[in-house]
Amino acid sequence: MEEEKIENTNNILKVPLVKKKIQNLQIASEVLIFAGIIISITFTSILADSDIEKIFTLMVGAFVWGYGIWMRIKLRKTLKEIE
Repeated sequence: MEEEKIENTNNILKVPLVKKKIQNLQIASEVLIFAGIIISITFTSILADSDIEKIFTLMVGAFVWGYGIWMRIKLRKTLKEIE
């Protein structure tokens, strides 16, 4: 019984730390989304000369953007589970 109380107390104390880490990762996911958009739009028009380079640049931008969105969704689900 005493061990359960200690474990519950430790879990309660860890929640603010986990929430802070999730908030930091949410900021990182926003940066990834923004970077993906910048890569897709700006780099495609500035750096890519041939059609293959444009396609490759768009694919990289879409991947970064998609990963940021996927990360954001996962973080929101995790935050809901914690609360």
